[in-house]
Amino acid sequence: MDDKKREEVIGKMLKLSKDLQEELSTNNQEIANIGYYKDFRFKGTNLGINDAYVVKIKDDSVPDKDVEPRKQDSKDEGFLYQIYDKNSNLIATVNREGRVEFNPEFIEAIDKRYIDSLNLGNAEFESPQELGRDDLVLTREEIESSKTKDEKNNSGLTIEEQQEQQEPEQKESEEKKIAEEKGVPPSNVLKLRPDSNFYRDHPEVEENLYFYKGSDGIIRAEYIDENGNSQPSRFFEESTTAIREETVSMGDNGKPVVKETPYQVMETKNLNNVDKDIRGVRINVNIDSYGYLEISEARQGTNGMWSSHAIEVQGRDYNSHVMDRITSIETRKADPDKLTEAYKSVDGTKVAEDGIELSEMFLMQHAQELIQKFINEGYNKNEATEIFNLMIGEEKLTESQAKKEVNENIKNQSREKDSPDRGKDEVEIDDDDNQRTPWGDAEARRRI
Repeated sequence: MDDKKREEVIGKMLKLSKDLQEELSTNNQEIANIGYYKDFRFKGTNLGINDAYVVKIKDDSVPDKDVEPRKQDSKDEGFLYQIYDKNSNLIATVNREGRVEFNPEFIEAIDKRYIDSLNLGNAEFESPQELGRDDLVLTREEIESSKTKDEKNNSGLTIEEQQEQQEPEQKESEEKKIAEEKGVPPSNVLKLRPDSNFYRDHPEVEENLYFYKGSDGIIRAEYIDENGNSQPSRFFEESTTAIREETVSMGDNGKPVVKETPYQVMETKNLNNVDKDIRGVRINVNIDSYGYLEISEARQGTNGMWSSHAIEVQGRDYNSHVMDRITSIETRKADPDKLTEAYKSVDGTKVAEDGIELSEMFLMQHAQELIQKFINEGYNKNEATEIFNLMIGEEKLTESQAKKEVNENIKNQSREKDSPDRGKDEVEIDDDDNQRTPWGDAEARRRI
């Protein structure tokens, strides 16, 4: 691993540590180490994760007596694990028992045509014992040291903080130069990141591409050639208001999924489209509430509806891992129909009242499948439905957290039944929907 890559990896480790600190301390947990693995694999599956970050967590909370110890080396007892992708999106967690639980958003992003071949139900976690040439592990002590010692610059910033500042400074310099050349405010210029998702899906597009809103209100696409001069891109028409069609904007990084009519639209030309599920590609243009330019890639599915997702540009957040996967033309996973149909399943429901999130959209589309899955695991219908409601409710719990809360309720109800104060003449009758499977009662309580 070269020095530049090492610095980038350490920066992401420090950010992960910082992001998890409050949650872990609340749960009486702390980070033991964080590992970076160029190629991480789950045993028993065909799933590999490039640039994975594995957080080993020391758990000092007292485990329930019914929880089986981890069936691995004793040094793993009392530890939990969380596995993240290169964009710090959670892929999976590993509990005390060693059971792997994949993040529903990660599962949803996998093409259903190939998910069975991955054998995710057989997933086992093994902490890598040997490091590859490009792998790296930082202990808790090294993480703390990196935050406070030699990683400080003259202004007292850590590597993590330096990285967060470096890109906005670069963006300001490049876009300020373009803005001055065009005679427009810097907020009217958006330059694509060198590793933008748009380049990944459309590698034929010119490098150093940028979009800008001219003084005439029209948005144009240009690129900077090898001599440092701006040239018109051959892949985009000037923007127009004549073809604005409603689009399901997928949102990301805290933004809700909404159906909207774009401010302006740019037609594309000569773009290679190798995905049969996409009938057309346009660029949607919007202006946010602060007057800043926003651009997104809009795609038309075979059902005639349009969905859009943000184009990654300098100075703005990257799209999430889930968004990258479900929109990737490169891996043939893009399917606009799937996105717009998922939105239709939520639009107009109670979930939509506070804004629709991407994860909620897919959860609602597969509500019955998930509830049935919980029933198959041993929960009765009411309990399974409650788990689902906790996942889409105000708290938006993960599947694991929702199950933990429902299991605690089951445990409390069981204690009340066994209370000596309970009336002797009380009779409890369950209808067919509430009947547990013969193994369900024991299975549900084993998980408490």
